[in-house]
Amino acid sequence: MSSPADPGWRTFVGRYHAANAGITEELLGPAVDEAGRNPYQWVADAVPAEGLVLDLACGSAPLADLVGVDRYIGLDRSPQELTLARRRRPSAQLVAGDALAPPIRARLAAVTASMAVMLLNLDELLARLAPLQPAGAVLVATVPVRGVAPTGSPYRRLLELLGLLNRPFPEPLDRDGLAPRFHLAGYTLTSDELCWFARPLRGEHDVTLVLDSFYARPGPEHGAARSHLDTLRKRDGALRYPLRRVVATRAA
Repeated sequence: MSSPADPGWRTFVGRYHAANAGITEELLGPAVDEAGRNPYQWVADAVPAEGLVLDLACGSAPLADLVGVDRYIGLDRSPQELTLARRRRPSAQLVAGDALAPPIRARLAAVTASMAVMLLNLDELLARLAPLQPAGAVLVATVPVRGVAPTGSPYRRLLELLGLLNRPFPEPLDRDGLAPRFHLAGYTLTSDELCWFARPLRGEHDVTLVLDSFYARPGPEHGAARSHLDTLRKRDGALRYPLRRVVATRAA
């Protein structure tokens, strides 16, 4: 996978979301953990009950329904995603812009990012957000996880077939150095958790959706990965996969 600063990578992701607006909500919305929460609810659980919430790379803005549309600001650089968000959540405040240069001047009680921070430079992101967040404000981010799947698990096998098992994200968020990076930016890492979700596989559309969500460019490995997911659909009816939630609090 290329660097997040690589224009080729940014172009690929931009074109992908232009052609597939709303795909992240379609992928994550039906997935549930053992408590019955989907990944967006897991994010919302860590958001304070009051104050403005800025949702970076908001996509179709599903988080607005959970934190309250009256205090929600969704930011995305995809016109297609924002068009869909306005249609689905017409009362939400939506802004066009880049997560690393948010055109926001408000004081933010929370900043959220669902499945986006692994594609950004964390240090640059924190430098942009710190002036907007008072002491006690939080950053809540979920990211996918690759290296923790047990040997023999369907998720691990899928990563192996796609050649992604040992491939780091552009921003790997390495646990050993994460707390010091937050500290240098004026934040305290308050939690770093893992949760497993089950995404139903009801038909070929779900198989394609899950496969495409890995941003893996088409290649010969796709056929084997699709066959693996189709077998899983018929046998288990779902793919279990882990997500990681990182929560940091703005220091005084």
